[in-house]
Amino acid sequence: ADGAFYLGVAFLNGDGVPQNYPQAEKFFALAASRSHGEAAYHLALLYDAPALGPPDPARAVAAMRAAARAGYPPAFAGMGLLVHRGDAGADTGGVAADWFERGMRAGDPQSAFLYAVALFRGDGRAQDAAAARAIADQLIAAPSTPDALRASAEQLQRDIARQTPGPLTLRD
Repeated sequence: ADGAFYLGVAFLNGDGVPQNYPQAEKFFALAASRSHGEAAYHLALLYDAPALGPPDPARAVAAMRAAARAGYPPAFAGMGLLVHRGDAGADTGGVAADWFERGMRAGDPQSAFLYAVALFRGDGRAQDAAAARAIADQLIAAPSTPDALRASAEQLQRDIARQTPGPLTLRD
């Protein structure tokens, strides 16, 4: 599965071979059929973009769900975004916040950020500014958080501060 995945990446990026999205799809699909979560994730991204023709939400959802089932942490954020957009149809596996929470628990920082936003807005969860702030604080403090995501977490902190009267306490 790993070999097929790396060939998919090579064709996706044009790394040592000419860039070829249909070939990338072929190798990602082969690896995904062997439960390679990251390959299924990349396959979902191809189906969700116009790289292979018009986006195919049904195929994107199926591949993203397979990536999440295989335990690939970023797939939980991807699946949550597909659910939030309404692309998952009736069998969503829960609201978007459910997927974001699963991804956060799997260690994905993007999922954690999206879960914090859901908590702050009360989108799929009871509104909880204190919990949202705690997650944002953790993302900002973690050395492994990508810079762009850290900046988004800092902006979320500012948004929470602007919309929350007084300090957050244990009673919040």
